[in-house]
Order: sequence, then C-alpha cells, then structure tokens
Amino acid sequence: MFGNWTYLAYTLIFTVPLIVFLWWRHGARLWQARRLIVAATALVTTFGFLVWPYGLAWKCWDYAPAKILGVNILTTVLEDVVWWLCISFLFACTVTLLAQFEDEGKPLIAALMR
Repeated sequence: MFGNWTYLAYTLIFTVPLIVFLWWRHGARLWQARRLIVAATALVTTFGFLVWPYGLAWKCWDYAPAKILGVNILTTVLEDVVWWLCISFLFACTVTLLAQFEDEGKPLIAALMR
C-alpha cells in the first residue's frame, strides 16, 4: 500500500496517535516522569537494536525489500529502530500512568480515558 514506506508507515500509524493521546490527556503526569520514561525507552530500544539483527540473520523473520526503505543504522534497518523507539516509548508512558493510577486507587482504564 505504501511501497517502500510500508513498514515505517504502519509503525507510525499505529503508535503515534496513541502516544499523542496519552500526552494530550496526561501530559503533566508524564512530564513529571520524563526521566524514567526516557531511560526505559533508551534501555529497551538499545536492547532491540542489538538483538534484532540476530533474529534476522537466523531467519526468525524477514522483511520484503519492497516494503522497507533499505536504510541501515549500523546493522539494523531504520524501521526496526523506529519501531523499538515508538513501542518502548508508548509502553513506558502507559506503564507509568497505570502505576500512578493504581497507587491512587483509581480504576485503570477509566482513568486513562479521563
């Protein structure tokens, strides 16, 4: 559908709106925990950056060359780095909020939507 931009486009389409929603609704809470969020994101992204090429080399999965840009950062394709960044950032934000809501005794899902 998006040609060489397919993998990157789907990563951004499915993560960025959720990240924007969380920061729009709970930006003040997330800003207070920004160091923890950035540290968790950096740790998980670094892990993915280091281990993902082994999965590709061992043929655990593969990418169609027509659906990626072909840009490598060292040995990892750009789309994988962006995926790890977006997913780990989204996960760190969500876990941070859920932990805060749980500490406050608020219903988790209802609190996210407020």
